[in-house]
Amino acid sequence: MTKARENSDYTGLAADIAAGDTAARAGRKNIISNGSFQISQRGNYTSTTTAANNAFYVDRFRIVAGSVNVSNQHTTVSIGGVSKRAYRVTATSAATGYFGSRHGIELLDLEVGATYTISCWMRSNKSNARIRQDTIGATSADSTMSHTGGGDWEKITFTVDSTNTVANCALQFICYPAAAVSVGDYIEIADVQMEVGSVATDFEHRSYGEELALCQRYYEEPFGSFRAASQNTGYTFAVQYPYAVTKRATPTVTVTTVGTRVGVSNHNIESNNLNCCAQQFGITDGTSPRVYGSQVKADAEL
Repeated sequence: MTKARENSDYTGLAADIAAGDTAARAGRKNIISNGSFQISQRGNYTSTTTAANNAFYVDRFRIVAGSVNVSNQHTTVSIGGVSKRAYRVTATSAATGYFGSRHGIELLDLEVGATYTISCWMRSNKSNARIRQDTIGATSADSTMSHTGGGDWEKITFTVDSTNTVANCALQFICYPAAAVSVGDYIEIADVQMEVGSVATDFEHRSYGEELALCQRYYEEPFGSFRAASQNTGYTFAVQYPYAVTKRATPTVTVTTVGTRVGVSNHNIESNNLNCCAQQFGITDGTSPRVYGSQVKADAEL
């Protein structure tokens, strides 16, 4: 896949998403975004990193941990001789509890009354490692199929009928129900897919650019660096960030200064809508022009 082709995929899909399309409506069978674990906008977690319950690390997959502490790792693995990216959650304390990861799904991605099959490659040393659906069906439920706990890669599938009409829902890839957890217990997943039908088909591979556009509908980290000519105290200026992809809802926007912010007052969010945000600085001294760097994060995750 050439970089030009990836950029073309990104540009085309970004336009589809801006018009209100999701992966399913763009002709793709896999409802899950970042099921290939290519995207990690928030940082590099290829080394084991302490993880907080309910927090995001790799895109679209939120940590789930009940009564135990965990770490997470964005791994590269081989399954059947093929190199893949994967996501691993490991217990770092012992207790009776549960742990894993969660992927939120918008209600508009599901057709009420349709049958869906969820599948993934999974490995674990826990025999209660499985897939769990939250309110896709009439009630939340666990897959009857679970990992053997033997530590090898196994294909886990779960078929469910969609009946939810009132709220967004989720999938969990989790060691559940609660059981005795020891330090070093883990669950690792790759090639996560959710598709229409009662049979799990081959995993749908998408380009990096296409996957990034899907993830940016929920979260984006643009970066900007700006120069201000400050000759009078109290001088202000604004910078506007257009989002690469329209967010699924009005995002929570945070701004972090990168480097030393000499002579600059607190910045303010002037605009916060589906398409862009604006950042404003206040120059409080009357000294020479300066360069200021800022990082803007827009979060509309489920």
